[in-house]
Amino acid sequence: MVRFPRISNPDEDYGASIHAALPQTDYVEVPAFSLDNILDKFSGPLDFVHVDIQGAEYDVMAQSMACLKRNVRSIMIGTHKSLDMHRALADQFRTEGWVEVLNFD
Repeated sequence: MVRFPRISNPDEDYGASIHAALPQTDYVEVPAFSLDNILDKFSGPLDFVHVDIQGAEYDVMAQSMACLKRNVRSIMIGTHKSLDMHRALADQFRTEGWVEVLNFD
């Protein structure tokens, strides 16, 4: 389970982050699954995966590189938080042998 901050009108706020759900904030718990667990459910590699997990992409992608290389041909990641973290994640993908096609930083 992960915690997301409770938002009065979710249709108007797409920036909810698990990092914003501090113990003292009002939050909702939702089931969470590892990227490895999700991708291993498919019988072959996926052509394209879009990842936008509200600031958690840095942690999730870093620990899932081997699974991504096995199961995904191309990936688009919506990053949040900071430009330095965005660039570090892009560097990690390049180091792992991914070919960058487009990078908005």
